[in-house]
Amino acid sequence: MPAADLQATLQQALALHQQGRLADAERLYAEILARQPDHFDALHLAGVAAAQSGRAARGVELIERAIARDPIRAEAHANLGNALKALGNFDGALASYDRAIALKPDHVEAIYSRAALLAGLGRRGEAIAGFERAVALRPELGNRSGEHTSELQS
Repeated sequence: MPAADLQATLQQALALHQQGRLADAERLYAEILARQPDHFDALHLAGVAAAQSGRAARGVELIERAIARDPIRAEAHANLGNALKALGNFDGALASYDRAIALKPDHVEAIYSRAALLAGLGRRGEAIAGFERAVALRPELGNRSGEHTSELQS
């Protein structure tokens, strides 16, 4: 598959993914990976789709392969954290969120996800600080974090 075709297939897969058509997106990611097994975006996004489809272990495997290919992509570390959290590996998830934030200090999704996990673990002070940081970076998150912080303050 020529590079232009790979890119077009990736764009089509991403559009399907964003529409919630995860199985269709995964099929296209697999097509790309059949031709280019180390394609970062296809590995990463196939891992995200697998995790979103309830197959978090497969998601972790694919995202870890993507990270091995390009270890400085913050979004991959954040998504690895989400998949690890789904597996109940909270220490691994926190480490992945921390790595994402270290790579990109304003990575709001990683900051917010880390805070939500900390809230779930009962680590109130750290969770509130994380939510406040996320809201400072993206004020519209105030509505989402309020549901967690109100539980933490009671």
